[in-house]
Amino acid sequence: MSLHPLRLLSVCLTALLLSAMSVHAQNNAPPPLVVSLPQGGFVAFRIKTVPLNVNASTGAEDESAAPRLSLSPQVLVDEGNVVHRLLADEKGRLVFGYDLVVELLPADKKFKVIARPLDRQFEARLQVRGSASAPRDSTAPFNVSTLARQTDEQLVADGETFALDLLVNEQLGLKVVDYVKTATEKSLLLAPNAPPSRPARDFTVTNVELAIKDYQLHRDGEALHTTGARRSCAGALLWLALPEGGRFIFSLAPHEGYDFRKTGTIEDDTIAFNWKGVRYEWISTEPIVGGGGTWNLWVLHDPHYVDVFAPPVIKTPEESKLARLLRDPLGVIAEQSDKTGRTSLQTKGKRTAPAAGRVRVRIGAADTIEALLPKN
Repeated sequence: MSLHPLRLLSVCLTALLLSAMSVHAQNNAPPPLVVSLPQGGFVAFRIKTVPLNVNASTGAEDESAAPRLSLSPQVLVDEGNVVHRLLADEKGRLVFGYDLVVELLPADKKFKVIARPLDRQFEARLQVRGSASAPRDSTAPFNVSTLARQTDEQLVADGETFALDLLVNEQLGLKVVDYVKTATEKSLLLAPNAPPSRPARDFTVTNVELAIKDYQLHRDGEALHTTGARRSCAGALLWLALPEGGRFIFSLAPHEGYDFRKTGTIEDDTIAFNWKGVRYEWISTEPIVGGGGTWNLWVLHDPHYVDVFAPPVIKTPEESKLARLLRDPLGVIAEQSDKTGRTSLQTKGKRTAPAAGRVRVRIGAADTIEALLPKN
């Protein structure tokens, strides 16, 4: 099935496609990226470079002659059934992106799907993050290519694959196609008779799936009011990102080349770990490992994780003493009284606690650590 392929024809695509392709055969392509949707269902993405004479919806002709795409694909799940699909080059720069809106219709076991240009507000947040990490002398504009227009709404069957033409270049005779598959169950994302994508291997503890469902988060025994796009996730590794605390990645075993430490536990439906003297409990409505049990847990702290969905922090210039006096004369007088030892108009040593609000938390899962972090 082809979801109304969209074409972007411009001179700059020649350089983009040339720099993004390698000589590896297409049959060495990595496995698809699989994400779970906040309101149920799964979506798998596989990016390919194919000759123009190949029917994208069926792949009827031989694709092995096409060079392999070396762009790094990324998927970010947002609120409102929106999945942001991004492509980055070898230096981590974003070169293409679009949004896929996927809604599961449980009664029919079908999915309502719309592909549309990348949300500009989301792109603006990416731009803030990108400019913050860019060299000071960098003047390159931040511009992510996207789809030319929104597609019509389509109904996609359970386990069906559709194709989107992202980049087309008549001169090179090539196109970049995103193959997208929707399913109500994760097992349906693999064809029933499909050959294994990897050689057979021995079963180890790293193959055990961990799962969090409709979670709660406790800090030192107190339940936090959390907000986020996802409430459930499953995979060989789970991760939890806390505001200003980075990301914590959890595994039943260490991984060579990564600084995992055995500092957490799984107790039936609860992941427990400590960070900076604070105890956190990540609680699921169902057992995290199969039928439950108590297990040691390896934890990796990723301090460099950035939540691209969080609104950027804008620092305001420090207020002058005169401006403070005009805005809050009683407060300035009270402060001066404190310094001179005279009676203050404020109660000394007493502070008003900030109003309790929701804590922005991100969660996710992966089947391999390399899908989350580059190797050290």
